Amino acid sequence: MSLTDRFLEKWQQSKDSRYPVIFIVPSQKDVLSDTLLQEFADLIGGALADFAKRYQGVLETFLTRKQVQEEINSIAKNTPIVMINLEPFYSKWSVDERLAFIRYMLRSEPSQGIVMVLYCQEDLSAIKAIPDNSRGIIWTI
Repeated sequence: MSLTDRFLEKWQQSKDSRYPVIFIVPSQKDVLSDTLLQEFADLIGGALADFAKRYQGVLETFLTRKQVQEEINSIAKNTPIVMINLEPFYSKWSVDERLAFIRYMLRSEPSQGIVMVLYCQEDLSAIKAIPDNSRGIIWTI
């Protein structure tokens, strides 16, 4: 089964749940190309939102966890969204804030759905311990 097929399978599971969020944790930066991520967005009829491009020139700005959460959720009200390149902001937060961000996003209820791609090194075992029916999907590839 191809990565795209597996993504569509995860999307279908996510879409039919209370928490339509997929948190993709790639093992390496080259696992997901920009082309493949755009394909993911196209397949779900959504938009690709690149935070590095969105905030180009102001990446040194400190965005709070709440600001990022609100921005993602506001976009996901109207269209499914594939979020990429959150690391410039995410890396500035403490480990506790990072885990709180992931936990919050996985328990979001956006009307259109969120796919969040994030290269993270945090121990997600506490989040994975949350029952599957009480959070979105964590997909480690």
